[in-house]
Amino acid sequence: EWHPDGFIKSFGHKDFAGGIVVHITSGYSALMLAYLTGARREVKLEDHSPAHIPFVILGTALLWFGWFGFNGGSAFGANYNAGQAIMNTNISGGTSMISWMLWDYMHGRKINAIGLCGGLIVGLIAVTPGCGYISFGGAMVIGVISPIVSNIALNKFQFLIDIDDTLDVWAFHGLGGTTGMILTSCFATDHVYEDDLLGLFYGGTTFFWHTIVVTTLVAAYCCIMTFLIFVFVNYFIEFRVSESVEIDGIDSSIHGDGIGIFEMSDQRKIEISAVLNSTNSSNN
Repeated sequence: EWHPDGFIKSFGHKDFAGGIVVHITSGYSALMLAYLTGARREVKLEDHSPAHIPFVILGTALLWFGWFGFNGGSAFGANYNAGQAIMNTNISGGTSMISWMLWDYMHGRKINAIGLCGGLIVGLIAVTPGCGYISFGGAMVIGVISPIVSNIALNKFQFLIDIDDTLDVWAFHGLGGTTGMILTSCFATDHVYEDDLLGLFYGGTTFFWHTIVVTTLVAAYCCIMTFLIFVFVNYFIEFRVSESVEIDGIDSSIHGDGIGIFEMSDQRKIEISAVLNSTNSSNN
């Protein structure tokens, strides 16, 4: 539920399990913060493949299971809406994983575990705002479309705008949440949620236009507030670490910790430092 005196509540907008509150807010805030912080210095030199793929798979499995509680629990009871939300969550996540895999295959990219995990997560994100409002078919359509949007952003658009979003938060949460919210306003039906909530494809236009307005305003608000917070914090504490700390690794430099065999070798640090020094000399 929205705050009873809040703008979105008075506007009459619906969001079942937090697509706007959780995913759209975090996604667009991450986009602004990644832009303000700038790219990692060695991003074009270092291999940024996952340190441990089995852990990625394990984490994805835990998220998939936990999402049932996250979305189903938003019904605030063991009732029909909770069951519908859980089923839609599972349908969208599984469909999204297959959709991501097929889209990669159609574009000549190898099918891999990381891609499957990412596709699954996008489906879970996208169905969150509408899991209690849509039919099983609507959840499947969301699971087909949302990973394609995120995949294009991840592999094409993100490089065009030169944003180094390390964990792809904007492509997954920002665009996944936005796509899911908009599709929710198209597929919502009162056959599932008894509150005269009709999506665009069921003859209703109010929910659709409310979604467009609210999503746009929230995305803009998050970008502006993130910018202001960044400027304020950066005035007192430099937000970006120094070049030497970045080369050594933040875990190692600040906490004295590392990740064992996956930690960057001294030789690799020397190579990166040499390239950076050469680049700086050329620029000067």
